[in-house]
Amino acid sequence: MASQVIGDGSELLLLTRYAPIIGSIVLPFLGGVPDAMMVLFSGLGKPTAEAQDSLKVGIGALAGSTILALSLA
Repeated sequence: MASQVIGDGSELLLLTRYAPIIGSIVLPFLGGVPDAMMVLFSGLGKPTAEAQDSLKVGIGALAGSTILALSLA
């Protein structure tokens, strides 16, 4: 349900006169925020070494998906 609401809101934002700015800057940023929060919270409550390993993998995956999305655009 949440992804449907985000998708509907994204489509409405693209109907404004600021669509080029929103489409190229705002929407990719809003798409990355939930992923970054999942990575952040995945490391909380774990011992330090285990949390560091978990965050390294999460940040690597997040960076990889972001670079792929930027290179496709």
